[in-house]
Amino acid sequence: LDESTGKVLPACQRRYILGVKLEDFSGSHFFTAFDDQGKAMLGKSADELYEQTQADPASADGVWKQALFQQCVFKVRAKNERYQDNDRVKCSILDCQPVRYREECGLLLEQIRKYGI
Repeated sequence: LDESTGKVLPACQRRYILGVKLEDFSGSHFFTAFDDQGKAMLGKSADELYEQTQADPASADGVWKQALFQQCVFKVRAKNERYQDNDRVKCSILDCQPVRYREECGLLLEQIRKYGI
């Protein structure tokens, strides 16, 4: 049932809402990743992962394990929120891309050249 329109749909569309811990040289923090970012990190849609889990739970565990310790470039947002008189920082992932080492090295070399080294 689509609550906004009241229509009965033939099947639901599953979506990701993931709690992830990201780490870099400065430390770690917990972030929320939604559907598009979940697809980028896991390489499958939520529907595909659900079907795989129903067919073979062991192979679905492999999808989660494969996503561990991957190096990616993230665009994130940190937002201060007040809830029940407590301030907290809510962090969300806006974009997730694999590291493009050639391009990243080019950017670093360009920055080094600016120093005249």
